[in-house]
Amino acid sequence: MIELGKEEGEGAEEKLREAIGILEQERSLMEKVPDKQLEDKTKRLRQACFKANYKKRKLMGMMEMQSPYSSNCASVEEATGECGTRHEDE
Repeated sequence: MIELGKEEGEGAEEKLREAIGILEQERSLMEKVPDKQLEDKTKRLRQACFKANYKKRKLMGMMEMQSPYSSNCASVEEATGECGTRHEDE
């Protein structure tokens, strides 16, 4: 499905809609028959989606870890003129 989305042209959009329709049918079948196994293509698609979402969350987490420190540092620097430095008398 990811490969279908990368293709250009009118045919690609139709293939993408067809793939989504197949996935919706498979989902409704899974709801009716919970013991049914997913097709290999569907398993690979799910794995790719989970992997992409994991990478996205990991990247966002890394960005959030960096942002608060830099913004806190900026506000401390504005207030005191110093950021992350220790006083010699401490």
